[in-house]
Amino acid sequence: MPEPAFMTDTSEYATVPPTASRRVRLGPSDQYELIEPIGEGAMGMVWRARDTLLDIDVAIKVLRPELDTPWATQRLLAEARAAARVRHRGTVHIYATGITEESRGYIVMELLQGPSLEQVIDERGRLPVIEAVRLLLPIVSATGAAHLAGVVHRDIKPTNILLAQNEGRGPVRPKLLDFGVAKLMHGRALFEVEPGTVLGTPTYMSPEQALGYDDVDGRCDVWALCAVLYEMVYGAPPFEASSYTDLVHAILTRDPQPLDIDRALWAVIERGLAKEAEARWVDAHALGRALASWLLAAGYEHDVSHAAVRHSSMFPPESIPRERSSGWRIVDELDATVPSVRDHIPIAG
Repeated sequence: MPEPAFMTDTSEYATVPPTASRRVRLGPSDQYELIEPIGEGAMGMVWRARDTLLDIDVAIKVLRPELDTPWATQRLLAEARAAARVRHRGTVHIYATGITEESRGYIVMELLQGPSLEQVIDERGRLPVIEAVRLLLPIVSATGAAHLAGVVHRDIKPTNILLAQNEGRGPVRPKLLDFGVAKLMHGRALFEVEPGTVLGTPTYMSPEQALGYDDVDGRCDVWALCAVLYEMVYGAPPFEASSYTDLVHAILTRDPQPLDIDRALWAVIERGLAKEAEARWVDAHALGRALASWLLAAGYEHDVSHAAVRHSSMFPPESIPRERSSGWRIVDELDATVPSVRDHIPIAG
């Protein structure tokens, strides 16, 4: 199998050394003043900037000069359109888009501070299971909001998850970044690519993505979310190889090594990593309900951002799990194929 050309992007909030530069202004009436570079990816440089009209700091992603083409501009603006469709606390807020005097596209978005999930995994290795689920749940919820908005992310990975915090104070707010290769669920692509182009990051690709299928849906994001959760708990992704050919072979033919964790949680992850999309959770909301139900059964009412799991947007009001007098929190939202958490996690009554 030939090595394909991948289309992905690294986290726009990856740390890079600041460099001195003259202040440049962008936007109508020179509204935005670039202050310093704070990150870079394959498509663009991200700057800390000042919105001089609103008197707030923002982040601005500007297309790289060497990518000054109509196609690259189309792709950058498609990223903004995809992200703007998703209204959720776990996504980055898009404020505006525009074109510079040099005809380079840019996106104005909220400024975030904090490490990426990749940095946390690199520093700490395996995370405790409860911490991992509480941390990932807001991202699963944000992905579910994207699916409801008709958007498939296609590049969920630790690099694209930022653990934002206000100057080191308050709860962590996980944020899903980089909709640069997103597509509409039931419609045309947000930007044109050659048929069969592999979109995403190989390590976190579902089988259908790795094979270059064009008609992927939200279940490829379900795979990626479960691959990320697997890595958080185990310290390494479920499939690794030294070449793309070997990696695709592993994704298509091998089962992930079972994790030595609670059986009910492993069943949730294992279902998300099913080879056939039809066998996975139907979308991120279904996955989120399973994870939230497991977390409730373990006795935890809030995710890492302090949002109430019981009243999460993943639960319609009529399906919120209720406590019973026996002291067990019954998990009705888990699919019948998943072993009951009641058999594994005692909750004090």
